[in-house]
Amino acid sequence: MTSRYAQLSQVELASLLPELLLVGFMVDRAGLPWCMKDFGREEMEQIAIDEWVAASPIYAKRIQKALNFEGDDVVTIFKAMQFDVGAPPQFMDFRYVIHDPYHGEFYLTTAVR
Repeated sequence: MTSRYAQLSQVELASLLPELLLVGFMVDRAGLPWCMKDFGREEMEQIAIDEWVAASPIYAKRIQKALNFEGDDVVTIFKAMQFDVGAPPQFMDFRYVIHDPYHGEFYLTTAVR
């Protein structure tokens, strides 16, 4: 089965992607208030961290394969982070510094408003 997104142009996909990331982020995070209500803030934060640590390596590899940019260097990892459902550009402004193929850093500037 061909993806319905396959017929879209690169420009159309580029404008659609941030919206899809935002929807995914909101759906993903919808359960966390319930966790906080039942378990408290610290436990809710740990649940969110555990979820990301468990899922991120799996979907990062899927994204790389789907978009044909597989690898294990810093550039590839940072590129995959730009598609991470937990970091929609409407909320998080990541900045990246690449020192060499296997060393880099990323940080968040102030929240996007």
